[in-house]
Amino acid sequence: MKTMVALGLSSDAIRVAVIGNPYTPRPLIKQWHTFTLPAGAVVDGEVVDQPTVTGMMKQIVKRHRIPTSNVAMVYSSRRVLFREATFPEMGLDELHATLPF
Repeated sequence: MKTMVALGLSSDAIRVAVIGNPYTPRPLIKQWHTFTLPAGAVVDGEVVDQPTVTGMMKQIVKRHRIPTSNVAMVYSSRRVLFREATFPEMGLDELHATLPF
């Protein structure tokens, strides 16, 4: 059974879900945890207190035996911008060269 980990980072908490069979019609939430962050550790989607946040994440992974592969991180920030783009058929090297533009 393949698993996927969804890791959510917000200004008040770290949320973790371990999902079994994620790419099937019947995914299963195997674990769900919420851990309260100290005030000011994450502000407006940006990690301000890196040692605290990374330390908590390491403890969470170790204590709850969270898989460390196939992880999707979800967070939001005013400094992150997503744009949809369509590219013509091209080789991978060409595609990598165009992405900065």
